[in-house]
Amino acid sequence: MAEGEITTFTALTEKFNLPPGNYKKPKLLYCSNGGHFLRILPDGKVDGTRDRSDQHTFPQGIMQMGLR
Repeated sequence: MAEGEITTFTALTEKFNLPPGNYKKPKLLYCSNGGHFLRILPDGKVDGTRDRSDQHTFPQGIMQMGLR
């Protein structure tokens, strides 16, 4: 890309017919490189923790914050 050049992307208009997820066994988001679980705090800050049982690493905590 040359200096001053702008690249744009078109909006994705196709729909993906993926099967519904298995919500009986939710997954935690884990970084195997650093060994951290994604944690979203009530104030909206995002960081990582090595504590698997932290209440803010569980996916249901994300739904309670209104991120759907």
